[in-house]
Amino acid sequence: VLINVLTFQSFNGKHLQLAQHTTDMARQAFVSAAPVFSSTENITATRGPACPQRKLDTSFGGDINARKFFSGKVSATAGKVAEEIRFEINAAADKLRIGVIGCGRIGQVHAETIAYRVPQAQLTMVSDVFVESAQKLATKFGVKGVQDHTDILNSKDVDAVFICSPSDTHAQIIKDASAAGKHIFCEKPISLQLDVIDQCAAAVNTAGVKMFVAFQRRFDPNFRRLRQAVETGEVGEVFSVHTISRDPNPPPIAYVKQSGGIFLDMAIHDFDMLRFLSMSEPVEVYAKGSVRVDQAIGEAGDYDTAMSVVTFENGAVGTIDNCRKATYGYDQRAEVFGSKSCVMIANNTANNMQTWGPEGTKGQLPFGFFMDRYIEAYRAEVQAFVESVVNDQPVPTSILDGRKATLMALAAKQSAALGRPVKVSEVDTM
Repeated sequence: VLINVLTFQSFNGKHLQLAQHTTDMARQAFVSAAPVFSSTENITATRGPACPQRKLDTSFGGDINARKFFSGKVSATAGKVAEEIRFEINAAADKLRIGVIGCGRIGQVHAETIAYRVPQAQLTMVSDVFVESAQKLATKFGVKGVQDHTDILNSKDVDAVFICSPSDTHAQIIKDASAAGKHIFCEKPISLQLDVIDQCAAAVNTAGVKMFVAFQRRFDPNFRRLRQAVETGEVGEVFSVHTISRDPNPPPIAYVKQSGGIFLDMAIHDFDMLRFLSMSEPVEVYAKGSVRVDQAIGEAGDYDTAMSVVTFENGAVGTIDNCRKATYGYDQRAEVFGSKSCVMIANNTANNMQTWGPEGTKGQLPFGFFMDRYIEAYRAEVQAFVESVVNDQPVPTSILDGRKATLMALAAKQSAALGRPVKVSEVDTM
């Protein structure tokens, strides 16, 4: 057996020293790596208990960039025989290893997306306070399921976490995940309190991790096309933006009582979309609410029907039409009107067949569930997050975007309560 120590330069300029194990039948490459690279050290490979006989050991810890895929060719001398050998870290080394916290509806959607629909992502763990839910999802995807989310935060097999747990747990998990050095994908809301959001932002910034806030409509092909029309000047100067968001059925009263109300749990997506499409910052919000669907919602201190008007710094006016119940399905429409044109998007349907007959025309109803309507947007937002981390780029929807949408929602809630327009500066704690 002949051993040659070779130096191979990886994608980022760091070097690995690989021990070339030569036999009469085959040559096997082995590497025994330290948990994480430093900028100066070389990793020396040895054959032994820490380096079992397999192609390459890619255990480089939590540094996704240190584990990136690389390949190349080197020349090795085994005795007097020169042979060109290709070293290749397996494709799994390029994947962002993700743990999902919360195995409810959205957690299940994200877990499936990570497992099957985003090539650079790898689902490694799931957790839920209801351990049966975690174990069921874990079994489905062949990963580890735990009850305590801190097991995910402490795992060396996790680079990033998806926070899909109940809303009131988000802020603390963000802080804990930051301290653990995990990148963060968080469902809205971060928190219902601006000062708590600011604490989360400080934790993220101090830790130097990336945090993505899940406003999936930004990644929907229809809404992205509206944004493109604004960015390219197709619309011209933006005069107004209008969104319609109506759910097929109201949520349970228990949810209404803890969600922050229609402006914070439902219209917050629309407030974010107004910023996204106007490409400007809000100045003032005027909102009105009423109870037209279910008196129990009013008794819980909320509205089931609401209208909001937002004035922006660039002079554009945004309007939002919300209702907890639309008899015809999940109503998601938008329009941007400007000096050159008016662009709009209609509802998505399962198919676009129409029936024409002597009694009139008949089409398809909109999707009846938000997860069906935005399935492609969920995939695209996960892809965007993963690419941001793997390529070390800014996330496209940041904690600041989450804060600003929350600020607008809080201003709307205050406006509806006071019966007057509210400047966002009245609500902002910064």
